[in-house]
Amino acid sequence: MTENAESKVLLTLEDGVIVAKRYRYVSGGLMGADVLCEDGTWKLYAVDDNPTNSEYYGIDLPPGSTYEETRKAVLDATGWSFDEEFRWAKTDEKGDLIPGTDTEERLLTWLNSPVDRCDLETWGDRECGEYAPGFELMASLPVEDVKRLGFRERDLGGPASSVPCVSTRASVAELNAVITAHGLPFLVVDDEGPQEG
Repeated sequence: MTENAESKVLLTLEDGVIVAKRYRYVSGGLMGADVLCEDGTWKLYAVDDNPTNSEYYGIDLPPGSTYEETRKAVLDATGWSFDEEFRWAKTDEKGDLIPGTDTEERLLTWLNSPVDRCDLETWGDRECGEYAPGFELMASLPVEDVKRLGFRERDLGGPASSVPCVSTRASVAELNAVITAHGLPFLVVDDEGPQEG
């Protein structure tokens, strides 16, 4: 598996959804896909399939952070504000913290332990897989181009699943024109949909 940052990721449109033209799923500690590039190399769009709580919530603290800084970073990243939400600590039947359980040691242990499997449903859903290049492309464009070309996030999932993707009302030619204008590493080859394998 080779990755070349200069190579253009091949894209296609499927009913207005931006998707990798050709992709293959990866495994072995990763979840996501390799997507074919113009020069025959593959670019990896994958995440760790067993992230820590720190990775999952995007908490990257500098060495030497105080307990208060770490705790604030966790609360900011998770949006938790009630004692019973603090997964590293224990609460009583009223939802109040049990003294001695909201400690730096317990918090650091929680941050470095694997995330609860039930939380993985949306893990990496915009960074990995065949739809990830659409999110990367949209994030690389100025807001005015995103609006002009009608980029928006959609969900292809059903009632019990979520499959985020990016759709556009732009044509293949319009997409390639804006990609070229901004020197981005993508090429939309057609509107015939993707191929797995």
